Amino acid sequence: MRDIMFDAIINTITISRSFYDASKEFGSEEQKQLADIKKEYPHMAIAVKSKRTGSRKSEFKGLTYDYMRRFIRIMDRENIVTFEDVIAHYEEFGYDSGKLYQCVKDWFLRTYPDHKDMIVNSTPIRNQKIVA
Repeated sequence: MRDIMFDAIINTITISRSFYDASKEFGSEEQKQLADIKKEYPHMAIAVKSKRTGSRKSEFKGLTYDYMRRFIRIMDRENIVTFEDVIAHYEEFGYDSGKLYQCVKDWFLRTYPDHKDMIVNSTPIRNQKIVA
């Protein structure tokens, strides 16, 4: 049964989220099965499996410090000093690298919310000859 998995090593019974949701309904088959499992294996913990999908594509993938610096140098050269000041500002708070990056990324996205469109719009369009 794919909804219920036993792991004797960690002493845990893992149930799927859908099985857990169905077991909350009084009198359901899942509720009865879970009650039987708890009665038969009282020493084992019950855990609910998360519904995490295999791919977590982030819309901010590739938004690195290097990308932000290159973008600002090309698209808004006057603001590169401000960018470096923002990094220094948050470094003074002693943030760890993850928190520091999050703060800098938030500043960048507030300052350049349409950074992807700005790149596309600034790309030269190749002249095309129309052949009749």
